[in-house]
Amino acid sequence: MVLVRAERIDRTTDPLARAAVAPSDVSAALDAADVDVLLDFPARAVNRLSVLMATALAEEREVLRVRLLELMRLLDPNDPAILMARERIASAVL
Repeated sequence: MVLVRAERIDRTTDPLARAAVAPSDVSAALDAADVDVLLDFPARAVNRLSVLMATALAEEREVLRVRLLELMRLLDPNDPAILMARERIASAVL
């Protein structure tokens, strides 16, 4: 899935820079997370998206939750990034 989505990322600008400039932009964060995974930084991708859970709108939270669950499968379940992401997801949903 990451590779399929990566083909659609706007390449006229750097997705990581775009996400850094607009940290609350869920679309930019999703693109940046895919780039993080492609660069072999899945923990950074999980962290990037889980941080947004607290401030995202309800429909954005669902998109983030689904993507986070996908990305979390790439890491060891006991990875600190996964443990923190679980806490953030639970806090945002409850």
